[in-house]
Formats: sequence, structure tokens, C-alpha cells
Amino acid sequence: MSFAIHTPAPVTDEKAVEILETKQIRERTSSAPAVFTKKISIAPLLRRLGFTAIGVTLTAKNTRMEQMKGGRYDNKKIAEHLASAIRELLMFLDSLSVACLLAWTYEKHENGSPHAHAIVFIPQALKEYVAEKIAEYLGGGEAISKTPRTAYLLKQLTHSRRVKLDLGRKTKYAEDGKRYECAKIKGVQSEKKIRYAKNTLMSRNFGETAAKLREMMQKIDEYQRRHRTGKRKKAHTALRQDDVTLFDFVLYPIDQNETKAQARAQGKTLRAKETAEIKRISIGEIDENGQIKISKKPKKSSLNIYLKAKNGEKLHIAGKNISVSEEDVAVIKRKCRKMRSKKQMTKLALVWRAQKAQPKIEGGSYDETLFMALDFETIAAVTSEPPPPKIT
Repeated sequence: MSFAIHTPAPVTDEKAVEILETKQIRERTSSAPAVFTKKISIAPLLRRLGFTAIGVTLTAKNTRMEQMKGGRYDNKKIAEHLASAIRELLMFLDSLSVACLLAWTYEKHENGSPHAHAIVFIPQALKEYVAEKIAEYLGGGEAISKTPRTAYLLKQLTHSRRVKLDLGRKTKYAEDGKRYECAKIKGVQSEKKIRYAKNTLMSRNFGETAAKLREMMQKIDEYQRRHRTGKRKKAHTALRQDDVTLFDFVLYPIDQNETKAQARAQGKTLRAKETAEIKRISIGEIDENGQIKISKKPKKSSLNIYLKAKNGEKLHIAGKNISVSEEDVAVIKRKCRKMRSKKQMTKLALVWRAQKAQPKIEGGSYDETLFMALDFETIAAVTSEPPPPKIT
């Protein structure tokens, strides 16, 4: 018979963000809702992963694109050059022995030509070093931002007071009182899209971390897509009734404790590889208030435990290919301490180990919680079956 194994729920839920500021930027009127901005730092989550972020702007000029006399290259040619510059930047960081993941996107200058914004995720202890080296590589520190935001890629918020508040999704940009679309680029893209790239060191030594960072960025992007404001299919009266909150997710610490934690990381020895702890971290969905929670799955190891019955007799069970969590071990030990003898304890242990050795099968009838609650002492006393083989 096949049985489904009951898997314990993740151990703890922890907040992975810090709400830094909530500010009203427009009051409610008879024809429009109130508008709030909420600044949320993701630094606590990045610290759990052992990484931090800096912002980088790549242009045709700072990536040394050959100039065309009497004009400029078309958008597609410039975009191809910038994509190549992204790959070269990854190789440059490889040469410095720095693992990195890039989340980047194209954006349009006012003159219509594309440039690229990138958030560079790097080990926490290397932030200052990498920022300095990339500034040298690009020929100036103006291309570097040590306080990046997801809006750095998405242009979710506009802070210009010279223009009306734009409730459209991350497309308008204001400069010197003028407004233009920065997402649509002729011959390159019709809307903004976040692209991802990682260097060899990241793939080799921090593969799980890269997957978590990418998942985090994708969830933020999707969240802002779902919560975008502007034209809606509902009646205008519905729009007037609901307040609007624009979420500004930042990737740097402002909270004093987080700032101190990042400073301490600067002095620590850099890990060559990610730890097994990273695999146990699960990033939850973003709730309506912009909160992100992370769950820590129970740590598991190969089955190798010593059990003790009520009369003091001991039993050792093991299994190289059977993984159990600390919670599993605690439950079976507690149950075995109620068994009167090794004979009775062995019956329970053998069945328990056999169930743990089976793969989880959906739709099975076995419930481990119910199984552990059975009165095995009574069952063992009335059974007429021969005793199972001894386990040493």
C-alpha cells in the first residue's frame, strides 16, 4: 500500500522588510482619491541571503560605444551594444572574483536613444569595494547608486513637483518640466521588462541565492503590476472611494539596526559558497500592505537516532537515504519513551522508518499525525505476529 507522508509546516514566519515611511502626497477631493506613498526596505531579506545591492546606469557613452559622425546609431544597435556591455560587466566582476546577479532593463533618454538601468546584487561584505571598482570601470562615480530602489528599474514613482501626479504605471518621466515616455523604445521594446543575468561565480557558488533574489524581484514586479493605478474598468465613483497607495521598494537599509548589521558584514570574511541554510528559506507572497514574510523550513538530516523505552532498553535505527527533521526525531523519541519494552518500541520504530523511507504520494490515506497518536503499547500487547528482526 502506498502512503502519503505528513510534512511539518515551515517553522517560523519572519518579516523580510522594514516599512520606513508612509506619506500622503495628495489629499482626497470630490473627484479623486487620496494618494499615499509607502517606502519599504528589503534590506532585512537581502541580509538573510548574505547579499546587498548597488545601482548602475549604463549608457552608450560610459560603455565606450564608438561614436557615429554626423548622427547616432539606431535604437536597436545601441540596445545590442548595451546588452553586450552587461555581459562584459559580468565578466569584469568574474575577474575580480565577485559573484553577482544583475536585474536590468532598458529605458529611453529624452532624445529617444536607449540606456540601461541595472541593480547589481553582490555579497554583502563587498559593497564598497565593488562600487569603487565599477565606478573606475565605467569612468566615473556618477553611474553608481549605493541606494537603489526597484523604481530605479520600474520608474514607479515620480517626485517632480512641476508636473501633475502621474498615476499611470511606471512610464512617465519628468525632467525640466517636460514629460516623456521612458518605457516605449522604437525598435527595442513596447513596455518595460526586467531582464536577469549572472556571472560564472554566481552560477557555480550561489545558484540557490540567485534563484531567491530573482524570485524576490519577480514578486515585486508582479505585485506592482497588480496594484497599479490609473484607468480602471470600474466606474469613476469606485475610483474616488478608494485611497491609492504607491509602494516604493528600496534595496538599502535606513533602519539603524539594519545599517549596523550591514556595517558588521563589511568586516567579515567573505564566504566562498552559499550555505545550506539558504535552501531552507522560502520567500512568501507580498500582502496588501507591502509586507513580505520569509519562512524557514525545518532542517533535515539522514536518519541516525537512538531511542529509549520506558524500562531503559535502547534501540538504534538508521537510514542513509531517509531524511528526517529535528521535529520528526523529537516526536518519535517522545513516543518511544512511553513504550514498556524494546520489543514494543521496535514495532513502532520499524513502521515509522518504513513510512519515512517512502516518497510522498498525493492522495494517500496515511496521516503521520494520526499514526503517532495511536496506542502502540496496547497494539503490541495483543498482536500475535512474530517479533520483527532486531535492529542494532
